[in-house]
Amino acid sequence: MKIMTKNEYQAYLKECANRWYTDKSYTKEKFDADLDSVEILDFDLSNFKLDPEIEKWINILFKEEDIDRNGNLMLRGFSRGEMIDVEKLKLHYGEYGRSLSLWAYSDEEMLLYTYCEGDTTLTLFNNPEIYKKNKHEMLEWYKECT
Repeated sequence: MKIMTKNEYQAYLKECANRWYTDKSYTKEKFDADLDSVEILDFDLSNFKLDPEIEKWINILFKEEDIDRNGNLMLRGFSRGEMIDVEKLKLHYGEYGRSLSLWAYSDEEMLLYTYCEGDTTLTLFNNPEIYKKNKHEMLEWYKECT
């Protein structure tokens, strides 16, 4: 059993998919077996004060981690409908943007969520002042879009 972070798993998944596409001897059964042989680690969220239920849903809903332009932890995912994410993460809706774009937030957990045509991000904060500043900037940006 291979143990990987979510980012490592996404790279491995792409590698296996490319191999399946280019190598005729690499069958769907081998592809499935390779993916099934991986244990994917949860995100390390120990620097954040999160409700355990919210932390569980973060690990289910998001597939990759990154750092946003301000140095904050940002997780990426894909959703077929933001309402499920917003409900599970106990978020409040912010302003709607154009067409299929929106944001949501949790002042209690200091989370900012965005959704645009299925692509999702969740930015986590452990500093209330930085969270408030980023939330205000997001609110202003969405106000300009509407």
